[in-house]
Amino acid sequence: MKTLLGIVILLVCASPALAEQCLFEKTDLGSRPLATQGPTEIVLRVYVNDVISIHDVDQSFTADVVFRAEW
Repeated sequence: MKTLLGIVILLVCASPALAEQCLFEKTDLGSRPLATQGPTEIVLRVYVNDVISIHDVDQSFTADVVFRAEW
């Protein structure tokens, strides 16, 4: 139990330090990454966290989802 508590404390303390080190170079948002190296492979993921409601009559639903794009 003490080991688990130690790991949790370490992660909580290290997270802000790691976030501060995350620096991005100036990015040209009008061009795709690595344009000279061929096609850019893109992965899109949709995670459904919760289906909040389903309406049979309207044939609709409300859901809590997360979209993730990787390239």
